[in-house]
Amino acid sequence: MANTKKSTLVIADPESYSKFLEQIKADILQTQLRAALSITKELIMFYWRTGKILSTKAKDAGWGASTLKRLAMDLKIEFPDMTGFSLRNLQYMRHFAESYPEANCAAAAAQIPWGHIILVFLDRLIASDLNRVQKSLSFQKIFKNFTKRALKKTD
Repeated sequence: MANTKKSTLVIADPESYSKFLEQIKADILQTQLRAALSITKELIMFYWRTGKILSTKAKDAGWGASTLKRLAMDLKIEFPDMTGFSLRNLQYMRHFAESYPEANCAAAAAQIPWGHIILVFLDRLIASDLNRVQKSLSFQKIFKNFTKRALKKTD
């Protein structure tokens, strides 16, 4: 909220001062925006690095849902005032790293906020995976009661 209280000090060149003040205010706002974008990019790249490690651990060490759940709880205990380390967000981090295996691709995606990445890319990816699993289960259910001979029969 802008301060509406005006200064009563007299200045030598009010027009020049007013222009300068407007320039400074615009520069402050631009700097704040660039800082926020920089922080967002760094946070997303941190999420990518974390997701990369989680993905590697899942493949190499068999880390599953219970390990991620434990990690989420431990991080909440260690950093009680921070958000972003829920089980779901850790899963999103892993999916993000798997979707963008190269750092430069992740950096390009990091130009938009994390919430948008989740909404636009990861939720679609996860929904697509779930849809594939559901189709596979439906396929299995349909053919479960058929014998091999009946499935091989062409007429």
